[in-house]
Amino acid sequence: MERGQKVLALSIMFLALSILVGCYWISRSIENGIVSNSNSIVKASQNITDYMRRVNISQDDILSQAQAANYLQISEDRLFKVIDAIPHVRIGGQNLFTKKALSEWVEKSNFSSDAN
Repeated sequence: MERGQKVLALSIMFLALSILVGCYWISRSIENGIVSNSNSIVKASQNITDYMRRVNISQDDILSQAQAANYLQISEDRLFKVIDAIPHVRIGGQNLFTKKALSEWVEKSNFSSDAN
């Protein structure tokens, strides 16, 4: 084998080894990130559950956006228009409300269900 062919063969082997090591390193980084994110989600869920126990909120008192609109007897579109004025939390892309917060908001505001 000529010197040039040996260098080419070694270069190809080095490139293949670099790709394997890089893939392993990337997969470990992704795996650690996923584990870290899932631990954060579990911890957030536990914090929400603990908070609900402390303030005496049952699961039945938590409403989705559709349930909140139904509770207020308005459309979801109408609810979305005034959502910034209503106490709620956004978890995982979903707006959640409590019946108590909705009732207090209705009492304090001059909200009208037939308003545009």
